[in-house]
Amino acid sequence: MLNTSHEKALSTMFLTLIMLNIAFWGAIKPTIDTIIKTQRKITVYQQTLSKLKAKNDKLTQLGQRYDDLKPVFNKLSYFYPYNSDYSFLIDNLYRTTQAFGFKLASVTFSEKINERVTKDMEVEYNYLLPVTFSFSIVGNKQNLQQFLAYWESMPFSPQFISIAYNPDETSLDSTVSLVFIAYKFKYKFINE
Repeated sequence: MLNTSHEKALSTMFLTLIMLNIAFWGAIKPTIDTIIKTQRKITVYQQTLSKLKAKNDKLTQLGQRYDDLKPVFNKLSYFYPYNSDYSFLIDNLYRTTQAFGFKLASVTFSEKINERVTKDMEVEYNYLLPVTFSFSIVGNKQNLQQFLAYWESMPFSPQFISIAYNPDETSLDSTVSLVFIAYKFKYKFINE
């Protein structure tokens, strides 16, 4: 009888261990695996969230910097207009020619320009496009050098590419035709 009850106890223990093993591998193990996978996902999500917060903070800082610099950008758009509004440049040209004793006879501009100049611009300043201006002035040619030096020092960054005049021996006044390059922004400022 001792053998039998001992056998029953052992068989009950083995049966219990087998049932616990089946329960563990069948129900508890998948639950533990799911918990571990979920913890890993939570870790990845937390890392992603912290990266997104850092990017959001950086974008907020850049937005604030843009808002702080917006008045400067608005002033820059006078010198390098996105929409080809060169009224500020023409007004400055008119005032400068008068200051040096010249009369502004004509002004024209074209957005077509030498391909080499355009390619050079793309290498150096990807955000600016060159624009060709030509104008004629009438006045004393002795003031021409000072006028040219002053005009090239303007904030528009003009660069003369052609100067032609016919000297009039009977008069101090000459008609001078000049061609220069100015620039405009390729892209429009946000909320301009």
